Amino acid sequence: LDMKTQDIVDPIVSTNTIPALARSGSSYYALNRNGARFGSFDPATAAFANIGNATFQCCVGNGNAALAIDSQNVGYLTTITDDFTAAQIRTVDLATGTLGMPVRITANPVPHTVDQRFFGGVLYAAQRDGSILSIDPSTGGSSIVTQTSIGVTAMEVVP
Repeated sequence: LDMKTQDIVDPIVSTNTIPALARSGSSYYALNRNGARFGSFDPATAAFANIGNATFQCCVGNGNAALAIDSQNVGYLTTITDDFTAAQIRTVDLATGTLGMPVRITANPVPHTVDQRFFGGVLYAAQRDGSILSIDPSTGGSSIVTQTSIGVTAMEVVP
C-alpha cells in the first residue's frame, strides 16, 4: 500500500482466507480460515503451508481469530471457545504448530478480537466494537485501554 496515494502496489492473489498474520524476523505466520489451520505464509507468492495438524475455532458466527508473537518468539492465538460462549488465548509453537492449553479471556461482553500485537511486553487486542484491550495471556485477565467511536478491523503498533 502506497501510504501517500493509498494505491495498492503489486497485489498478490491468494486462494486462502487469512484472518491473521504475524511476522517474526524474516518469517511470516498466519491463520488460514480454510481448514482453521496455523502455518507459514510467503508474501511473495501467497503460499500458505500448514505447520502441524492442530485446528482451532475460527470465524463462526461472531467468532474471532488473532495471532501475535512476543519478543521471546512465542506465538499467541486468540479464538472463540469450542462451545462459542467465550474467547480464549493459547500459545502456539511456531516450529511445530502445537497449541498450548486454552485460557479463557475474562471480559464482559465476550471479546471479539480482530487483531493483536505486543508492545512493551504487553499484549494489546483490537475488538470489533472499537475497544482496545490489554490481555494477560497467562491468566486471561483483560482490561479496556481505550474505546474508539468506530469499529476496528486491524491494528499496528509503531514504536
